[in-house]
Amino acid sequence: MPKHGYERIWFDEITTEGKFPRGALTMDVVFEDDAGNEYVWTPKWEEMQNLYSTAERVEELNEGGGEYLEELKALQRFSGPTIIRLAKCISNHTSRSGVEKKLNDETVIGKETADREQVAQIFTEADLPAPEYPRKFTMSNRWRLIRDHLQQLNEEDYQNIIDVIEVMVHRNRHVDAEDRRRTIIEEMNKVLTYENMEITIEGKVKLIGSEFDEG
Repeated sequence: MPKHGYERIWFDEITTEGKFPRGALTMDVVFEDDAGNEYVWTPKWEEMQNLYSTAERVEELNEGGGEYLEELKALQRFSGPTIIRLAKCISNHTSRSGVEKKLNDETVIGKETADREQVAQIFTEADLPAPEYPRKFTMSNRWRLIRDHLQQLNEEDYQNIIDVIEVMVHRNRHVDAEDRRRTIIEEMNKVLTYENMEITIEGKVKLIGSEFDEG
């Protein structure tokens, strides 16, 4: 018997076969004990965050844990397609038509593109540095500058990207333009699905299948 007075169980597998009563998928973590009895844990988003952050702290403290720490961080980084789509949405987030055209590789006119101050404000509200622009650049390449900046933030901490997304789709940014906000959410969710994440209609990023409490 361990000194804490509980029996150990052992990790078996992670499945996404379960469903919540409302029909959303669950992510279930299955464990077994030495007798073959199964136990299922359906973690909340906050629990997953706590588990990951604790794992980071443990590996930072453990001698020789640097290799595992880098592996943990790499698992949490967002993929290239997500960063690209996010950059295009940020560059055009003030215009529904601008977002739709940019993501369809169509020509975006000036009034459909957010100006530099509007782009910078997203990063400021997320408590992050805004992109830096060279002295000369074209508007057609500006989203790539935003993409490069997001990639750097992604390397530092994947939570930076979550913060940026949640600021971009906050209702206060789209007063009297809910259709525009929902378009951006729908477009971002097309790639976030492959990260096993989604943006809720409330504007929060969560794991697919995890419960979300607006309060």
